[in-house]
Formats: sequence, structure tokens, C-alpha cells
Amino acid sequence: MRRPSPSLRWVGLSSWLAAACLSLVACGGESVAEQAAGGAAGNGGAAGNGGAAGSGGALEVVPMLYTYEQEPRVFLEEDGPIALRRAPQGGQVLMVAAQIRGLDSDTIDLRARLRHPETGAIIAEETRTVVTQPMPGKAGWSETDRRTESQSSHLPACPNYDARDIVGQPYLLEVSVTELYADYSEGSATLTIVPACDQLDEYERELCKCECEGGYTLGKCGGVF
Repeated sequence: MRRPSPSLRWVGLSSWLAAACLSLVACGGESVAEQAAGGAAGNGGAAGNGGAAGSGGALEVVPMLYTYEQEPRVFLEEDGPIALRRAPQGGQVLMVAAQIRGLDSDTIDLRARLRHPETGAIIAEETRTVVTQPMPGKAGWSETDRRTESQSSHLPACPNYDARDIVGQPYLLEVSVTELYADYSEGSATLTIVPACDQLDEYERELCKCECEGGYTLGKCGGVF
């Protein structure tokens, strides 16, 4: 995280020179949920970029699971689960949203990447342009529009053609935000998540598990029920 350089002011007093140094130091130690609930601005997510708000500064990013606006917000936690959802076109996706501090514009490019935790190899990636809304009572913060799921990243995790299972295994989730139609600003957060099939419907849950097992082949899950 980039911090402003100390500002120095030299004052002449007779033949003596005195120097004063002012530094800005961000406070840390808050959880993701505490920050998003309105705590002091610090590091976003597990490894977010905090910094100067707006006007081309670094953005602070707090990853979320997409939920509708009438539902409670779900903040993603380090080593915590993230629900998989069946996509209309088939397969299972991770629906990723975000809260962002420091936007001048209401439009962003939201990119989500799923990475192998050891090699860093990209397993899946999705980028889309979405709009944000200001957070009431939380100055400087916005969040991806929760009125429609189209304003979130649908990260395609399954069918899983890799040898490593998706469900129940740790992966790195990287969430990046680039501000559009304003001075260039960007920020990101990376944390370890564990994808889960938690659908209430038994068929949907078993289909999710089947499609997310390693080594998927066409027609493999046709026999589910």
C-alpha cells in the first residue's frame, strides 16, 4: 500500500533550522466485517489496498458474496466458505460483489480471479463493467448495486476439468476494481476461500458436487438422480 511521503517544512529562526515531519499511518487490526460496518479505514479484506480516497488514489476493496438488497450482506472472510450457484447457462459460479472506498465515479470494472493456492495459477477469471451505489451513512464508501445479480462477477468455477476438486478445497480469490469515467484509480483484495455446495434443493446440491469434482467429462453428471 502506497502512503504519502512525509511533508517537510523548514523554518528560519536566527541561524537555526528546525524540521518538522508529518506522517500519515493507516490503522489496522479490524476484521473485514468491522471495516465494512463502518470502522476506521484500514486494509480492505485480507490483503486489500487502502489509501487516499478518490481523485486517482488507491481504492480500498472489501470482497462480498452477492446477495439481494433485501437480504443481509455477506462479507467473505479469510479461510471461510463461499457458496456456489448454478448459472442459467449451466455450470456453477461464484457470485462476487464488493464494497469500495474512494470512488469518484459510480462505474467500475469488477474482476474476480480464482487461483491455485500454491502455484498461483489462474483457475477461472471473469471481468464485467458494473455500477455502484453510495453507502448510506458511510462517507466515502460505495458497493456494487445489489438490486440485480447482473451487477456482480459470475466467476465460472465448474464444470471442473482440473484434477483438483473445487468443493471443500482452499483457493485464492482475487477481487480487483478499476474505476471508470474518472481519474484513474484501482484497488484489489486477495483472500483464501473454500467453495461450497450448500443448495437447499437436494438435486441442485448433488449436481453442484458432481460438476465440481476433479476430472469432469461431458455427460458425467447426467446420472444425478
